[in-house]
Amino acid sequence: MAKDSLLVVDEFKLGSSRVENDKLYAKSESFIQNTGNLGGQDKCNADSSLKSGIAYNRSMTISTGEHLPKTGSLFGRMLVFEMIEGDVDKDTLLRLFKAERNKQLSGLMAAFIQWLAPQIDTYKKDLSDIIINLRQEASDAGFASSHARAPEIYVNMVVGVSIFMKFLVESGALSKEQALVWDEEIERQLKHTLSEQFMYQEENDECRRFISLLKALFSSGNAHIADKDTQGPPKTRPYSWAGIKAKHWA
Repeated sequence: MAKDSLLVVDEFKLGSSRVENDKLYAKSESFIQNTGNLGGQDKCNADSSLKSGIAYNRSMTISTGEHLPKTGSLFGRMLVFEMIEGDVDKDTLLRLFKAERNKQLSGLMAAFIQWLAPQIDTYKKDLSDIIINLRQEASDAGFASSHARAPEIYVNMVVGVSIFMKFLVESGALSKEQALVWDEEIERQLKHTLSEQFMYQEENDECRRFISLLKALFSSGNAHIADKDTQGPPKTRPYSWAGIKAKHWA
């Protein structure tokens, strides 16, 4: 039912029960994976035959919450925006609520679809080359290096905004100068967000975190590489194995 629509999932928040939290994580990660892969995970019937028509979310999804998935690979299927107090302009939000109540937003979308429909075949033909070139530029620039899919996310959003800005200019809602300013600002914010996501993903990478914790333990003298025979400090060059004053042996 949500195909080609905007779907909002609100709100990912953990409770006090570990069992329930694990179930919530599993549900959210399955949902994100299926949405990002454009396909549901195959399942079998009781007789081991493959189930047909696996359902999956086919919308563009905005999900809000206080937590992120545990699985690092899912970040490649998401664009993460971290928001703090003051990021949302409440006056603007109020005007949008009023516009929605007056059916102005649905009217805007209807006008956009009517404008786009006669041109859709041309866009389908031309956009593939544009997307390939922009994806390569994003990869070369390095800001979208958090995951192999990051350049694809960036390019699709930039192209979508560009088409919508063209509609606003041709309908007289924006001047060309205003559209150019908005285009540049949106691209700048997307680049910034993807760069932040790369740093966040590195910090939460389980392998990197494990190595970082080992380094901290060894350098502090709280742990040491042990001799496999004596389970104590190595007999030779103990300083090379993280320090002779270690309190615990690993």
